[in-house]
Amino acid sequence: MQAIIRTVAGNGGANQVRPQLGSNRQQPSSAAQKCLQVAELLSVIFGMVEDQSRSVDRSQLSKLARTTSAFFGPAIRHLWRDLPDLGAILCLFPKEYVHTEQIQHQKCYTLPAGDLPVLSKEAMERFKVYLPHVKRIGCIVGLGSGTRVHYTALRTLVLVLPQPVFPNLIDVAVPWEDEMEAIFYPPVVFSQSLRHVKVSVEAESSLMHENDVGHHQGNEWDALRHQLDNIAGDIVSFRVEMDGELCEPEHYFIAQALPFDHDLSKRLISLTCLEVEHVIIDSETMTAIAQIPNLDRLKVSVTTQYFKDFIGFLPPRKLPFPSLTALFVRATFDQALDIFLSLVVASKLDKLEVILGYNTRFTNLNKTLEILSDSGMASHLRDFAVETIYHNVLKGADMDLYDNPLEKSFDGLADAQIRVDNDTLDHLSNFTKLTRLCVSPSSSHDLDDSALETAFASWPDLEEFRLVDETMTARDGDIIISKLTVEGIQRALNLCPSLKILALRFDCEPETTLIPSTPHRGLLTWDFGTSSIGYSRKFGEWLKEQYPSLKLLNYYDMYRKALRYVYRPRKSGIRASEDEFIGRYPDAALMLSRWDEVAGLLSSDRSMYSYL
Repeated sequence: MQAIIRTVAGNGGANQVRPQLGSNRQQPSSAAQKCLQVAELLSVIFGMVEDQSRSVDRSQLSKLARTTSAFFGPAIRHLWRDLPDLGAILCLFPKEYVHTEQIQHQKCYTLPAGDLPVLSKEAMERFKVYLPHVKRIGCIVGLGSGTRVHYTALRTLVLVLPQPVFPNLIDVAVPWEDEMEAIFYPPVVFSQSLRHVKVSVEAESSLMHENDVGHHQGNEWDALRHQLDNIAGDIVSFRVEMDGELCEPEHYFIAQALPFDHDLSKRLISLTCLEVEHVIIDSETMTAIAQIPNLDRLKVSVTTQYFKDFIGFLPPRKLPFPSLTALFVRATFDQALDIFLSLVVASKLDKLEVILGYNTRFTNLNKTLEILSDSGMASHLRDFAVETIYHNVLKGADMDLYDNPLEKSFDGLADAQIRVDNDTLDHLSNFTKLTRLCVSPSSSHDLDDSALETAFASWPDLEEFRLVDETMTARDGDIIISKLTVEGIQRALNLCPSLKILALRFDCEPETTLIPSTPHRGLLTWDFGTSSIGYSRKFGEWLKEQYPSLKLLNYYDMYRKALRYVYRPRKSGIRASEDEFIGRYPDAALMLSRWDEVAGLLSSDRSMYSYL
């Protein structure tokens, strides 16, 4: 219900007043309104008791005061701590001030656009009581979604309310679709207490393809840059996040430059986390980012534009990151990636993750590993991962929108595979502190047992080793057999007793003798990829004996998704072309059935089926 305070004559005399609930009752539309009603209800109760205090035991009155006070404080703090968006505070204005209007296909809250509202002392007191409790504010992402606070109302908030509006705000999200909103939103929410800033970008309306970046002009970044000046020394993290359902977000970037320059970077003395992988970064901006003194975690993109900046300007300047421990790089161009990594100087770097975009054609890790070794990272890097994003439309809800989704996904997987051979493991052996290694998707069929054992002997603390290999062989295609054997993998694993997660493909012929050895009790997960086995029951029993802690198996993941896609219930029935496509891989169907039996042997409750 909507609680409204009215002043009426009390029983104690003409000059005594007490609050009373109004007769028009509405369901609260937000946590803020609900909290406000609780406060006003308590006020009513106290007023009623106070009017009759002459006939009420004073001890009962103080007991009620203690009870409601104990409830009131925690309720206020809890309900006002996190606001879904800025519109939640408009319930504190008198009802006649707040209007909802349709402006350019967008529902908006507005405040009087003429004379500024003159708030009563009681109304202003509401803001002073509730807004200091606000710690986090989200925002509405996407034009046409939700009810936004119109930029004219944002300006009114700044002019009417005491500054800062949220004196204890810690974490805020800033919307990014409308230029005027981007200009007027930060002054409302920014304050010296702010520590975490997130720019929320709705993909479909605000992003552009990498090749088109620079054609769009706007003031969003300029406005934000000006506001960042005032809080530069206080913020701890700055993130740009992309929301929405863009089909291929790896192609797209925000169509403006990042507002970091050398002057701003040097004043970001508290900033430890910067995540801007959806922003085009040129070489000058990257150099400015390297000036941030205490940066610990960095997410950036390395694009064709970054590579072009160096043409004719070699040798480029080094990028020293003295405090950096975690680096995440989204790359759309392999040469730009190698140039960037060759410039990074980070003596404390502990974690490096590389995400390769569509059509990067990054087929070999060896050169990149040489660069990392030459940069001195082999001595301290503990976590290294490389993943290629490919057109696997089978995992999405909109797969029927694509022509030939099966062929597109299978071809995308084959094109995205990163080759891992004996030379690759030889380079990786220099990284003796590794605890985690992941390459996905990979092509590891050229690895042999001796190279694997040598590498594992170099990693005594290894906990996760993932070479995700789903190489498929069609009926009329070349058969690609893995050189790795079960015995070789078994010997390698015994060199790493702390290993918990494994993804490795092998070939186990029917005549292979499975030799028992000391059980490895640490392994919990094994992704077998498209490994081949002969006798499923014999292999399952051996696996259960040698790896008694194994909890999760994964195998033939892409083929399994393809089966689910083709044979899922639908009105149109099974398409002949898709049924024919699945039929090109009879070996995969055979192995899938064998691995199903292995999983059943290892777990009677079938919990080891990773796809159930």
